[in-house]
Amino acid sequence: MPSYKTPIITNILSRVSTNGLDFTTYRNSKKIEFINKPWLEFSKGYSTWHLQDSYIDGYYFLCLAIGNVDRFTSDMNYLAYSKDGIHFRVFEKPLASANVYRSSVFPKISSSKKIEFGAVIGYKSGAFGYREFTIDKQVLENGLK
Repeated sequence: MPSYKTPIITNILSRVSTNGLDFTTYRNSKKIEFINKPWLEFSKGYSTWHLQDSYIDGYYFLCLAIGNVDRFTSDMNYLAYSKDGIHFRVFEKPLASANVYRSSVFPKISSSKKIEFGAVIGYKSGAFGYREFTIDKQVLENGLK
């Protein structure tokens, strides 16, 4: 088994498929950059683990499972957003902050002023939670300035 320097810090790459199905032959991978990383306030060893993405009305969203990757686990979920799909601002408050595993968010309704979301939060116990929330588009625009 290979050994890695700890803490293990992961990187996320954006890859575009030529046909929407096959990602083995990709060109121009781009590293995702986070404008902020609020999870580092909890632990310098935290990094991204699993993620799920969605796109609506010109905004990319990442639901990020964050935790001690060198322990092969996640502990928190954060939501990040971007206009270009490369530079993401992360909301300071986590979607869920304890015993969390892989989760997802999905846009439900969008208007000119807001986006309504649903979120399925997966817990390490195997249980799932559901919540809904609304984000004002002006908050998104202000965060990306």
